[in-house]
Amino acid sequence: MTNFEKFELKFKETYNDIYDFMNNYTIDKKEPLLFEKKENNDDIYHDSYGNESSTLERVFYFTDYEVYVKFKGTRQSYSGEEWENMKEVRPTTKIINTFE
Repeated sequence: MTNFEKFELKFKETYNDIYDFMNNYTIDKKEPLLFEKKENNDDIYHDSYGNESSTLERVFYFTDYEVYVKFKGTRQSYSGEEWENMKEVRPTTKIINTFE
């Protein structure tokens, strides 16, 4: 069993869903998982009427399992946040060339 699979089992045992994790709600007052927030790539968009349609993308490092996890979802002004999935990711280094 991989570290991510172990993490998934503990995550499902501790939280009802990703929304609960993001809002720090645990099942039956269980101890929350230890993590470090690594990246927040939320892309927030408001139209001219003030309506929001945003893409949510956040990466956390879970220290007990030594695994990086990316959570993806959306947020819309009329329906709130909806977290769709989570997957294991790894940090990578990219070199970008630009010309100015």
